[in-house]
Parts: sequence; C-alpha cells; structure tokens
Amino acid sequence: MDNASPTGYLRVSVTSGGLAYPVEGAIVMIKDAALGASGVLYSLRTDMSGLTPTVELAAKDASLSETPGNDSPFLLYAVEVMKEGYSRSLINEVQVFEGISATLPVNLVPLGYGAPPYGIGGTA
Repeated sequence: MDNASPTGYLRVSVTSGGLAYPVEGAIVMIKDAALGASGVLYSLRTDMSGLTPTVELAAKDASLSETPGNDSPFLLYAVEVMKEGYSRSLINEVQVFEGISATLPVNLVPLGYGAPPYGIGGTA
C-alpha cells in the first residue's frame, strides 16, 4: 500500500504582449494561500522561454471528487510574478489537483516611462 501524500504539479509560463513574447528572468513566488504573504513555498525565475521549472505541491486526495458533499478536491495556492519594467501580477486561488501537471499562463504588462520599477509600491 502506498502511503505517499497526494501531490500535483505546477509550472508558470510568463509572457508579455498578449502572451506572444516570453519574459526571461521574471521572479515567480508560489505561496500557500492559507498562509498569505508569509507562506512562500517556492521562489523561482523564468528561463529564456518564460517558463519556470515544474514544482511539486501538496494536493488533496483525488477520491474527494467522487462523492457529493465532500470538501473541494484541490488545494489553493497564490502565484505572484514580477519583473522590473512590468506591472506585478498576483493570481489567487490557483487550484492544484492530485496527479495533475498544470501550466499557469501569466501575461505581464510593460510599465510606462517613469513608473516605479515593479509597478505599484515600486519595490521587490
């Protein structure tokens, strides 16, 4: 019998220009949604294709989706993406399911001339 904890997998694809151009060197933080800002699980950088490595995240048992009335069959995460010269992006309630490998697309918007380097707040 396998006693391994249920896991799912997430990779982030960061682009700009309506998903047309990969953004290399973006900082991607994956956070436990229940813990908020203090719950950073991974801090990653995108490669030249705008992709992070695929990471393993805790998930709920997939069998929860087979019976009505059970809890949600997924765990929630937050993903924050930033790159100097682009607006910051925060995606809440990213769902991770057991055994599923997903890619989250994130489109960053370039900042105008003279804007703070990371958008609102101006610091990383």
